[in-house]
Amino acid sequence: MVHRTSLIVNTHMPINDAISVQVTRSSESWQFFAFIFAAVYSLTINIQDELLPKKWSSWVRISIKFCVFLVVAYLFLLNH
Repeated sequence: MVHRTSLIVNTHMPINDAISVQVTRSSESWQFFAFIFAAVYSLTINIQDELLPKKWSSWVRISIKFCVFLVVAYLFLLNH
């Protein structure tokens, strides 16, 4: 069985015009991305809570968590 498709050519469009393609993302894809980002970040926070000694100052623990957040955000958002 052979399927044939026909090409419809617009005779009003000059041949030299560039054809542009626009990709739109729906809100569901961004919600899924945010869900994955939150899951990975919460996993890293829980791992840090297990690995960091409790005797360290709370400011040191908070600053380490903030730095890890920046690294995870960079890997997810800015690294293409």
